Amino acid sequence: MDFDHRYFSFDDDDDDDDDRDKPREAVFMRHFPVPRLRTLHPSVKRACMKGFHTCIHEIALSIQNTPAFKEQKTGVSLNQMSENQKEEELYAPFKTSLEQFQYRTTASYYMCYYTLQRIPELEHFSSECRGLSFTLRYKDKRLHDYRADDKEPYACALLSFCPDPCCGKMPNGGQVLSPGACRTSAKNPCSKYGDGTCQVDFKQNQNFQPLMKNRLNFTCDCAAYRKSFVWNMRFRQCIDKDECYDGDYTCEENQVCRNTVGSYYCACRRGYASNQTLGRGCHKQEYHQVEDHFVDLPAPTEEVDVASKSQGEDLLDKFGDFLGLNTAPPTTRSSIFTNILMAAIVVATI
Repeated sequence: MDFDHRYFSFDDDDDDDDDRDKPREAVFMRHFPVPRLRTLHPSVKRACMKGFHTCIHEIALSIQNTPAFKEQKTGVSLNQMSENQKEEELYAPFKTSLEQFQYRTTASYYMCYYTLQRIPELEHFSSECRGLSFTLRYKDKRLHDYRADDKEPYACALLSFCPDPCCGKMPNGGQVLSPGACRTSAKNPCSKYGDGTCQVDFKQNQNFQPLMKNRLNFTCDCAAYRKSFVWNMRFRQCIDKDECYDGDYTCEENQVCRNTVGSYYCACRRGYASNQTLGRGCHKQEYHQVEDHFVDLPAPTEEVDVASKSQGEDLLDKFGDFLGLNTAPPTTRSSIFTNILMAAIVVATI
């Protein structure tokens, strides 16, 4: 199932309307089908939700009923069958190609998920990954991919069940013949960072739903690209590492971390300052209260009071001339001035 699903999958990213009728090259998967399955195959989902061993048992029973395995038992290939028999057996044990696709994709989701969970049974295969027999149907297909090395834990399982966002879209039928071929390829998202190393991060791929949505996390060699830079999957590029946010810093007591591009520095907390006299580090600032001094102004004398009153009357007379009120009777003038002053006070308080 794994070889059929991966080796004979096609690269749909580069489809062109003008090239739809041209034969496409089969490649190892860079991602799961897009769009994702809206509904998982019920048989696979029911079995795999119970656990790894139940999941494997369900898939194994299904594979034993495929034409390729039946051919091994009976020696009769699809080409030797009548048209009616061939039509019945073509998608066996499924009724349609759509159901076959749904089953295989669902199985791939779960097998990749269990691989990323590091299930011990998938750490190494019973036979060499490079020398696996892919049934009589694929006897002329041989793996020459350097990743097919069962000596590396989970390498064969990753190659068999999971998409490869790093090297999944390569020439030679999707096979990567050497590590350097992937690192220098323009298809590799990490090719312009450091030495081009790109790795799937097991710890950052523990959830099933993001896996179905092709949100596999991988990392690039950002440290070799620029000091204190790290890979960010959201932006898919190397960005400055915030040591302060990550807690990856060393500051003394009464100091706070301040991030900079490529590094960080320690600053004194509020209320503290560096003092070379007191030694290294930050020391609490001491504030000395300053006594308030008030100047007593002399009390106004009778002469000053009379002068102020006289100046006020002069101002009112000028204001009265401006308004044409000085010809009015004194009582009327006084009432008008009072009203104007009251209005002024109200306006000033609004």
